Amino acid sequence: MKYLYIVGVILLFISIYIFVKIRSIKKDNKNSNIKISIRNISISSVLMALAAILKVYSIMISDQMRISLFALPLIIAGLVCGCEYGILAGLGADLVYSIFGGYAFNIAYTFSALFWGFLGGILR
Repeated sequence: MKYLYIVGVILLFISIYIFVKIRSIKKDNKNSNIKISIRNISISSVLMALAAILKVYSIMISDQMRISLFALPLIIAGLVCGCEYGILAGLGADLVYSIFGGYAFNIAYTFSALFWGFLGGILR
């Protein structure tokens, strides 16, 4: 239970950092390559939530193998919104899954989710 509080504090600091970065990018938006829009933020957040739900409700074939459609919303987020939003959607989906799915946080799985979002942005 103690680790859940630590993860919550870390997520709080990450969200504050992202908020401060978005505000600074918004001020310097003329010189920045990142386009911040409410449309991109809302689409990537909905797809992030869908990815977390699809990972929770995956099809178990055996004890060691499952079929999951977790990557599809992350690839779509990267395709529609760009690399930055795809990576953030992958990070958020994996953190939400590790908190609500009842599994321990593993950085290797997080890199996998980040890669799926990044891949969609590259294919754009």
